[in-house]
Amino acid sequence: MTGAHDFRAGVSGTGRWLGTVSVAEKSNEIPAARVLLDPLDVTGKRVLADALHTQTEAVQQILYEGGGDYWLTVKGNQQELVTTLAGRLTQKSFSPSTHAADARQLTGI
Repeated sequence: MTGAHDFRAGVSGTGRWLGTVSVAEKSNEIPAARVLLDPLDVTGKRVLADALHTQTEAVQQILYEGGGDYWLTVKGNQQELVTTLAGRLTQKSFSPSTHAADARQLTGI
């Protein structure tokens, strides 16, 4: 299979390389990611991917077949999912960096 480009995956924080697969011509990274995930043991592990991979088949593979957890990235173009989550989740302020967070809120002081 000659790919238009390669899809690579690694472990966040460690830089450990998990593998590379070719993305088929006239395809995209969605099926390539599933091929890459297939041999990996994700039991009890968290899989994080961008919004492109917020797909039913990916969630099925990770959660139900693999026994892992999945951190979803949800964008506004997935309106039904956005609406469902809005009704189930409580919005709270979040700082992606501890540098921007108020230390008193983090420590309870």
